[in-house]
Amino acid sequence: MVQALGSSSHTLIRLSDQPGLHTRDCYSIVRSIVELGVNVCFIVAGGEELAERALRHTRQKSFRELQRESKIGGSGIGLEFSGRPDPSSIDGLVEELAEFESKSGQEKQQWVDESIDKRIQRAGDILGESVLSDLHFARFMIYRHSSEVLHGTHFGVHHCFGLTVPSEGVDPLNRMGDNHMVILMAANLTLSAVATAVDCAYGFPGVRRSSKDLWRLTREIPHFTVAEAGDPERAK
Repeated sequence: MVQALGSSSHTLIRLSDQPGLHTRDCYSIVRSIVELGVNVCFIVAGGEELAERALRHTRQKSFRELQRESKIGGSGIGLEFSGRPDPSSIDGLVEELAEFESKSGQEKQQWVDESIDKRIQRAGDILGESVLSDLHFARFMIYRHSSEVLHGTHFGVHHCFGLTVPSEGVDPLNRMGDNHMVILMAANLTLSAVATAVDCAYGFPGVRRSSKDLWRLTREIPHFTVAEAGDPERAK
């Protein structure tokens, strides 16, 4: 899961040479980074019990992937692996399938019942205020708007153009640049939380120091120093 964080973060960097319309696509990437970072910290905080639950969820969902169907109106789509085994032939699979089903027999959509806010709270309670605040800020910065972008709403389109906030006299390109910097900050905060969590649980102080150094470098980007000098409220 940490490797996946690195992969998505690298993609975000490659899309950050300059502001532009591609910032819209960065919302889906940073949403994945934040969600993944929260889950990593949540599992680290929960220890072996939660790690095993994540593995059970993966096994049963992989089995479900072997037979799927969808019906919308008069349209039907089906997919079935011809070599799909009987679940009873795989040790523990029947129990795992039942674990991730609702009382009505429908597959649960989430791997845990806790909301993302509850997962952040649990991670912070065990791993410390730094993890809590970093994840909280990251979620607050991008979660609402990334949902609109990912769901393809009219608001999401307008937000990416900077048209949903007072913008008299503001260059739209600068507004898109603001959005992009928020995305980078959210990703940075998430990685900082993961580094802190790993250090707290397993003793990797060098990882945490490197993360803090990266955050200091981020704060030295001219975009932020200009904002702090010319617009304290914006910097806040």
